[in-house]
Amino acid sequence: MRLFLSCLLTLLFFVAVAAADELKGKIQAVDAEAATIDVFGVQVNARAAEIKNDADKAVNLSALAVGDRVGIEGAFTDKARMSARKIAEDFSGYDEIKGKITSADAVAGEIIISGVKVKVRPDTWLEGPQDLRVAFEELRPSVYAGCEGVFTGALEFNAKKIIIE
Repeated sequence: MRLFLSCLLTLLFFVAVAAADELKGKIQAVDAEAATIDVFGVQVNARAAEIKNDADKAVNLSALAVGDRVGIEGAFTDKARMSARKIAEDFSGYDEIKGKITSADAVAGEIIISGVKVKVRPDTWLEGPQDLRVAFEELRPSVYAGCEGVFTGALEFNAKKIIIE
């Protein structure tokens, strides 16, 4: 029984870690008093976050500045709101949003993830299980998706690649 519980807890831990929402992009505003940062319109609560610099050293929120690129792990809590668990400087060279799709419109070629409009162009790579290409119809509400591309404005994102997880 003890072994079963240990395995179950380990599995639940890895599921929770794998399902973390993510956001990568440039900081648009920092409010140290409110312990928040804005990444292209997404308000990120950083009060409980572990924040690390490029040397992987723990720093305070005040070490972050407008224009810094960050990678954030946490959970979307509402439309365009996120609670951060980890914040680190990001050098990947691309923006990213990862979370549950709340709506999808094939005619408009867009999906919404936590209030962020993700444009899905005809050349956007759509990938499903086993790295296989999938159709737009697989991008439906409640599906968890990771989008790589570029923020083009507040709450607007152009996807180059979308991976269904």
